[in-house]
Amino acid sequence: MATFTVNNSSDLDDRNPFNNATTLREAINRAATSPGRDTIVLDTSVELTGHLPFLESGNDIDFVGNGNRINGNFNQILTINGANVSFSNLTFFNGVAGGGAGRDGGGGGLGAGGALFINRGSVLVQDVTFRGNSAIGGLAFGRGGSGGRGGNDSGSGQPGLAGGRGGSFNNLSDAELLSLGFGLPGNGGAGGAGGSPRSNGGRGGNGGVGGFGSGSGSGGGGGGGGGGSGSDFSAWNGGPGGIGGSSGFGAGSGGNGGGGGGGANVLGGSAGFGVGGGSSFPRNGFLGGRGNRGGDGDDGRSTFLGDSPGNGGVGGEGGGGGGVGGAIFVNSGANLTLIDSHFQDNTAFGGRSVEATINVFANGLGESGAMFVREGGTVASRGVTFAGNRASNGNFDFNVSNVSINNLEIPAVSIFPSVFSTPNENFPGSGRFNLALNRSFPVDLTINYTVGGTATPEEDHNLRSGSVIVPAGQTSASINTNTLDDRIFDPDETVTVTLTSGRNYTLSSSISSTQTIIDNEREELLLQVDTLVDENDGNFSPGDLSLREAISIARSGAEIGFSPALSGSTLNLTLGELRIDRSITIQGLGADNLTISGNNTSRVFNIDDGNATQIDVAIDGLTISGGNTAGNGGGILNRENLTIANSNIRNNTAANGGGISTASGTLNLTDSAIDSNTSRGVGGGIQQLGNAIVNITNSTINNNTSAGNGAGIDANPSPGGFAFAVTNSTLSGNTSNNGSGGGISLGSSALVNVSDSQVTNNRATVGFGGGIANRFGGQLNLELAIVAANTAANNPDISGRASSGAFNLIGNGTGLTGITNGVNNDIVGEATFGDRVYFLTPTATSWQMHGRSPNLLAVI
Repeated sequence: MATFTVNNSSDLDDRNPFNNATTLREAINRAATSPGRDTIVLDTSVELTGHLPFLESGNDIDFVGNGNRINGNFNQILTINGANVSFSNLTFFNGVAGGGAGRDGGGGGLGAGGALFINRGSVLVQDVTFRGNSAIGGLAFGRGGSGGRGGNDSGSGQPGLAGGRGGSFNNLSDAELLSLGFGLPGNGGAGGAGGSPRSNGGRGGNGGVGGFGSGSGSGGGGGGGGGGSGSDFSAWNGGPGGIGGSSGFGAGSGGNGGGGGGGANVLGGSAGFGVGGGSSFPRNGFLGGRGNRGGDGDDGRSTFLGDSPGNGGVGGEGGGGGGVGGAIFVNSGANLTLIDSHFQDNTAFGGRSVEATINVFANGLGESGAMFVREGGTVASRGVTFAGNRASNGNFDFNVSNVSINNLEIPAVSIFPSVFSTPNENFPGSGRFNLALNRSFPVDLTINYTVGGTATPEEDHNLRSGSVIVPAGQTSASINTNTLDDRIFDPDETVTVTLTSGRNYTLSSSISSTQTIIDNEREELLLQVDTLVDENDGNFSPGDLSLREAISIARSGAEIGFSPALSGSTLNLTLGELRIDRSITIQGLGADNLTISGNNTSRVFNIDDGNATQIDVAIDGLTISGGNTAGNGGGILNRENLTIANSNIRNNTAANGGGISTASGTLNLTDSAIDSNTSRGVGGGIQQLGNAIVNITNSTINNNTSAGNGAGIDANPSPGGFAFAVTNSTLSGNTSNNGSGGGISLGSSALVNVSDSQVTNNRATVGFGGGIANRFGGQLNLELAIVAANTAANNPDISGRASSGAFNLIGNGTGLTGITNGVNNDIVGEATFGDRVYFLTPTATSWQMHGRSPNLLAVI
């Protein structure tokens, strides 16, 4: 039971199994020595230079074509002689079965099955195209043996000529014919002996009988009659010609021999008579051509010199062979099953009797351009189509009297439920839907189905709409499923499987089945992570629930916590980023007590459900560190509604948004720190883009670095007023190495509101706006804000336009427009480092010197 893969299109067999090049001929030869049923897979199309090896009994093979083609190149392609064979997804092209030619009046051989000649065995054909194949009967050349000339006075007659051999079936050699169990072509009859003086000429020998599909031999010519001896003895008669032999099935019959000529005599004696040629056999069946009668010998004449003997008659022409089954021939006792296959432009033509001029029955017939089934052969078929097939004498597609096309009954399929097994906290439940067919089918059946019900695929169970295979010869199959994450409470939910239509089956009245996933859990929406190992092995037993597993099985609305035993630990990711695609809360043990690290090899969190709807995710009490990605968002990449509280996002690296990159939804950051993150592009701390809204409250964004703009914050959303709000927070120590906006950078569509916050000690090394850069026309609103003590190559504190909501302190107003010193209680450019301490009153109605600062304290 071996599999051989054909990867070479040539037609050689170098008998080297180690050269990594296998032809179809090699694969068939190797399969013949391999025990059991083998498979030959075609990974390439094939170009033949001769017919392939016969498939004998025991050499059972499944040919898988993969859409490839076998090109016979005018050779008969394949003969099945007892093997059980299947062909699928394949094209047979340009196979030609030509009968051998008869010589010297011998009958032409049968041509049958240009692509497949099925002599014995069973053949299954599925999804196969037969195109441009032909069966052509063998030609019949020449004539049977001619009769001998009669003898002169007192002389002997000449012997007749021998007849010719018939053509072979499909032009096969004698050895190949014998291996198929067929007889050989008939040999020509011997010529009759010439008569001695005063004796008749000998009879010509009969032509030999042809085996299956092979032409018979032609008859030998009769011998000439002996001469007379004066008036005392008359001349003698010529011998009769031999009779052409009987041909095998579908082959042409041999022509008959010519009669011998009569002997001559001298004046006063009687001359001999010429004798007629043998009589013709009738056409064998209705396919092969009939051999023609031999000609009569001439009478001898009596003359003074005795030199006028009769000439022998010419032999008859042989009959042409039949051509049947341009693509397929099925012999008696063989079986063929055809499924979803097509016959296109196949032909069958009879062979001519080349020299025949008057006998219209001498030419062979062409029948069944696509397929011929001999009496006793069987064909079962389904989904077979025909187009453009031709035959010289009718029945273009198949011989109607013996074949019924599309008579293969197809099964009806039903579905029945089997109950779900009861799940527990360690093992999922399982369910099975049973399919039943009312009869088997000879090939694999693909049964289609859809999945519905109240349960959600991939969340409650692992079954999706699709198909199931019912193996050939079987009448049942099953569709299996398992419940998913049944540790968490759910109400009873249903799974419904409905059968849908497909090829080669019908639907019974029972096409839908429903099973119920039983609620046997307590209502619990809290999962507790109790291992630092990053795994997803499906084992959720105590001490073995990882954060990755908890996220994968958490239902929408669930909360994921951590065992107190993990306090003070770092959970290092080894399997890549953690994807969150449903609404959950991750409650840590405190930012100082538990760190989730990308291990400097991957991003930490990717929050995205893959569609335009927004889920709600909350992260509390964690440090997110060590994230590293070639994309955006080293610590977190967000496209949903994300709330982060009491957490640290630090020491992460990305192309943009070293700490966080948020592209849609709303990001709320409260009582948290964005610290020491790095961007190779923009947004060392936070990157805002797309339709994202960002709110930063009571938090710090410190010591972040970017190569481009916005080391602390890069606000560059799409147009549409997607705001970025910074409230009661601090941005300090952030550095843009090659861009602008050490603290904050605004894009053209940005809307940034800074209130009750400080932007100090940030740097734009070579750009503009060490504190804030608004160089592209964004909208910057400041209220109760201190932007001072920042440095830049140009415009140290603010570069560009800003709007005031009052009580702002701007250390250096160079490059700032829109805010004026002394207007709206704003201070611009009057404070220097170490100069004064400013604070706001609780009602924020004036700046005052010294004292307590309940709201905002600025040390300048």
